[in-house]
Amino acid sequence: YPTKGRITKIVAHNDATGPTADLYTYLRDTTLDGGSYTEQAARNLLDNLNADYGPYANSSLYLEPVTQKAGTVYSQKPLDRTGDFTLTRAGDTGTFTNEDGLIETALANVPRYTWKDGKVSLLLEPARTNYSKWSSDMSNITTSGTTVTGQQQLAPNGLNEGAHFIEDTSNSTHGTSNGTADLINGQVYSITIWFKGDGSGRNLRLKMGSAVGAGVLIIDSSTGAILVDTAIDNAVVVNDNGWWKITCNVTGLSSSGSVYVNPGIADGTTETYLGDGVSGIYIWGCQVEQGTYPTTYIKTEAATVNRGIDTMSLSGLQTNGILGATEGTVFYSFKDTDYSSDSLNRLLGIYETGETTNSIFLSNQADNDTVAFRIFVGGIPITVNTLVPYTNSKIAIKYNLTSIKIYINGVPEVDQAFTGLAYTDFKTDIRRTFNLAELHLYPTALTDQELIDLTT
Repeated sequence: YPTKGRITKIVAHNDATGPTADLYTYLRDTTLDGGSYTEQAARNLLDNLNADYGPYANSSLYLEPVTQKAGTVYSQKPLDRTGDFTLTRAGDTGTFTNEDGLIETALANVPRYTWKDGKVSLLLEPARTNYSKWSSDMSNITTSGTTVTGQQQLAPNGLNEGAHFIEDTSNSTHGTSNGTADLINGQVYSITIWFKGDGSGRNLRLKMGSAVGAGVLIIDSSTGAILVDTAIDNAVVVNDNGWWKITCNVTGLSSSGSVYVNPGIADGTTETYLGDGVSGIYIWGCQVEQGTYPTTYIKTEAATVNRGIDTMSLSGLQTNGILGATEGTVFYSFKDTDYSSDSLNRLLGIYETGETTNSIFLSNQADNDTVAFRIFVGGIPITVNTLVPYTNSKIAIKYNLTSIKIYINGVPEVDQAFTGLAYTDFKTDIRRTFNLAELHLYPTALTDQELIDLTT
């Protein structure tokens, strides 16, 4: 690190005051420490500070994702760097979507800052494995009725990795024959694949073949419309930098214990047809992962590849004066979190395993596919189920030795007896994809009006 397009140092500093001076100080100190940043991320932060300087000035810890370095998530405050978070993720396999809309690779432990609508957030994901081999170089996959030539088209990662599938002249199916992944009977998988037309008018055929059952998905190469959907769940098609990105779910169905994922070519909605020897489609980035929703792309070659869990932590919140044991305020802004039914899954917060005393953490709930805030008061959980999936949410929690209040998107949701925080460390246990846009900590309990202002 750094990679292309990132600034690694500041060579000049003017005599500005207020937000601009604070930004310069932050960028100077973090780049001297080995961090790097993009110009757009720095401009976003300056715009936010200029628009609403009060929360920054009053906070003891203020984090908006800007500067990156392996192992560190830098906070803008405190300036003595005692508020910087440790981030770990095993393997050089993490990817994220950068400000240009391209998929970029991050090395081990490097924070991934993903972009949407010109805004940046810190991407935290659970561990996943891509079971689809040769995900980008599909010329190595066994095919039937098809030739595959690699490196024929700029892929969604900006590299020349798109494979050209061209049908032969046989009267048969045209695509992979042994599949890209071998699935386990009864398990739910998420599939992601990108494709685009080559001008011939052929479509994508994605087939799940097995000894007992099969699913078929056929996508129009011109419009992205789903033409055939048989035994495939939750199929979604979006335009991604000129490629069609398809995500869907399948369940392994096979008495022999395996089911293959086979991408290939369709003539309209016909799978078996007489090929002309020249028509085809481009395919890239096949991913098959166990789980009910897709995560970011994991590149594979001859073997499956695992991406480690993102773990973020900061100890000594009370020791360093960032949060008080007797009073304090916590603010989160996050967006586009993936949810699905599962057992209770903790995401992030101030807690210890077991939560037997007073703690605050964000989790997702199994019963209604929502994210909820859970607080433990004397070991008794209190759950707030008011957050809607895939929307921006702002949450502020203030506490003292008598009560705790929670405001969500400007609305008071909880006013509960409380006796102060029992724990001093911030940690994560990421079981669902989470995009953290802002995190503020305050050493005092803010007023109700300040909580409303923060969350609206």
